[in-house]
Amino acid sequence: MPLHGELLKLKKFTRTSTVRKYLQSTDEPALHLGCGGHNIAGWLNVDKFHAASDTYFDAKWPFPFEDDSFDLVFTEHMIEHLDIGKIRQFLSEIFRVMKGGGICRITCPDLEIYARAYIEKDEEFFKQIHDAFWPKGRQKPDQSWVVKGNGGAFMTGIVKNFWGHRWMYDFNNLRECLEEIGFTEITKQHCGQSRHPRLATMDKPERAYETLYVEALKPG
Repeated sequence: MPLHGELLKLKKFTRTSTVRKYLQSTDEPALHLGCGGHNIAGWLNVDKFHAASDTYFDAKWPFPFEDDSFDLVFTEHMIEHLDIGKIRQFLSEIFRVMKGGGICRITCPDLEIYARAYIEKDEEFFKQIHDAFWPKGRQKPDQSWVVKGNGGAFMTGIVKNFWGHRWMYDFNNLRECLEEIGFTEITKQHCGQSRHPRLATMDKPERAYETLYVEALKPG
């Protein structure tokens, strides 16, 4: 029977052997942070909530991996869920566990896309936001009552109690954070576009309309 809830933490007891076996099995180790049950073959898929992950992982703590372990790191629509007081540590830990010359790819909702759509009154964009929100909104009828119009749809991406989001990033915001950690060659990408072929296959196309794609290199 798959582990659920707090029982997922039991995976911590086998994590060391799981990680060791994975690293021994590949010439290009790749870490998938916050996989959300979306396991990718050839990657070490880690998550706090989903039983399908290869091992348990809680991003608010120092990573349970050795320095210079991974050539690639990918995290999709995860960073916006982290407490902003943990972002420096989170990015520093990604940098630490990457090998020199490695590439990380971070995706999240794009503040610039949302802001432009709001100013330009892009009804089609916000219809997609409304359509994605309402299954969750029906679970919180009192809170979701105020979600009206484009402004209400915009705010569903920012208010913590709807999606658990803590922040919205644009490229310049995330780029400056990555630069301060030590990353270089920080570029804005598109869905399915990457300087590395394995990273190019990781994006979910259905999220492209709202997503910021950022890649960064660890010098070395």
